Amino acid sequence: APLAWGDAAGAAAVGKADLILGSDLLYREEFHEPLYRTLLDLSHPDSLIAMAYERRRGTLEDSFFDRAQAGFRVEAVALPFQEDNDVQVRLLRPLPS
Repeated sequence: APLAWGDAAGAAAVGKADLILGSDLLYREEFHEPLYRTLLDLSHPDSLIAMAYERRRGTLEDSFFDRAQAGFRVEAVALPFQEDNDVQVRLLRPLPS
């Protein structure tokens, strides 16, 4: 069954993940908080989350990663082809408890 963002019970049923990959997840601001909560619920101290997105509205994407810094170390990845487009990749790692 699909996991609804923000569904803590559903995330608990899925369990913790070592690697979470996401693409084009940041285009609707009203989903940022449920996405953040779900990433927290699915991750453990050694999890790695990789998120790729096309930078469309800089403040929209930046607001998610600003929020994510409350629970994750956020790192931008330099891509060799970035000069040709606005594709961005960020890595998130849970902060120590």
